[in-house]
Amino acid sequence: MSTNTECCAAYSDDCKLLAYSSPDGRLQIWDTDAGTLKQEYVPSSHLSAAATCLSWRAQTAAPRHRKQRSRSAGGGGDGPLLALGTPAGSVLVYSVVAGDLQTELSGQHAGAVHCLAWDAAGGHVFSGGADAHALQWAVGKGRVKCKLKAGKTAVHSVCPLPDGSSLLTASRTITWWELASGAQLRTYAGHPGEVTCLRHVPLQLTRDETHQAASVSFALPSEARDVRVRAEAADGAVLVTAVTTDGLLHVFERHLNGVRKKPVRPKLTVRVATEGAAPRQLPVLAARPGAEQPARLHLCHGSFLRPTFERLVSAGIGRVRVGQPPGGPGRG
Repeated sequence: MSTNTECCAAYSDDCKLLAYSSPDGRLQIWDTDAGTLKQEYVPSSHLSAAATCLSWRAQTAAPRHRKQRSRSAGGGGDGPLLALGTPAGSVLVYSVVAGDLQTELSGQHAGAVHCLAWDAAGGHVFSGGADAHALQWAVGKGRVKCKLKAGKTAVHSVCPLPDGSSLLTASRTITWWELASGAQLRTYAGHPGEVTCLRHVPLQLTRDETHQAASVSFALPSEARDVRVRAEAADGAVLVTAVTTDGLLHVFERHLNGVRKKPVRPKLTVRVATEGAAPRQLPVLAARPGAEQPARLHLCHGSFLRPTFERLVSAGIGRVRVGQPPGGPGRG
C-alpha cells in the first residue's frame, strides 16, 4: 500500500508473491521464492498510469464452502486477489488464478484512490480517496455497502478492525467509525502531517481507554513509503518495518508495555549495496515481516527490471544475519 507511483509494490500475506505496478500501468506478479516473473498484465483502458495503491486479500480469508465460493468475487475466491487503486477513482480486483481482472468497482470516488484494505473475511474491500470519502465495497456484488464522509481533506489510509463492525480512517486525524450507523466513535489528533499507513496489531494488553495519546513513537530519518507491523507475542512485543523514500529499511522491535515519551530508534537499518571498490547503493523497494518462526524479514531491492529477493533471519533483538536469497547469492 504505497501511494508512491514511482514504486507501487506490495508483498502478499505469505510473502510468496510480490505485486508491482509500473509507471505505464503494467501489473507484474513476481514469485519471490524463485525470483522470477510469474505474470504480467496490461489492463489497457482500465489503467493508463501506475496504480496509486495495492492491497492483497489475506489468503486465509478465501471462502471454504461451495455456496460461499459462488458468491466470491467473479468466482475466483479460492486464489489470491489483489485490489488496485487508480488515479481515476476506481478499484480494480485482479485474480492471480485467472490472470485477469475479476471486477472493476467504479462510479463512487470523485478523485484518485489513495488507499485500500481488505476486511478479515475477504468479502469487502475498503478504499479512501482524494474526495475525502471512505467506501466499503461488497466485492462479489460490485456495489458500495457503506460510504463515509471523513472530513474535508483526502483520506490517506483505511484500516478495518477484525470485529467487522468498525473502521479506522486517517488524514492528519485518525477517526474510528461504526460502519452500521456511520457514526464517529472517537478521533485521535496531533499528527503534524498526513497519516499514510494504519495497521491493526492484535495484542492482549490492559489499556487505559481514557488515554488517547500515543503509547510509543518510532523515529525515522526520512519519510516512510511503507510500514508493516507484526505482533510477536501476546505480551506486547511487536516488530515494525519501515521502507523509507531514500531506499533504506528500518526495523524496530518493542514491547508495548507502557507509555514511552522518547521516540524509539531502529534496532537495525538495512542498506543494500553492490560489491567492489566503489559500492553503489541499491534501494530497498518493498519489505514485510513473514509469519515464520524465528521471524524473517522479506525484502525486495534493486530495480523492477530485475529485482532481487532476500530474507533477513532474525536471531533475536538486534541480532540479524543476511540469509541466502532464493534467486542467487546474497548481498548485504
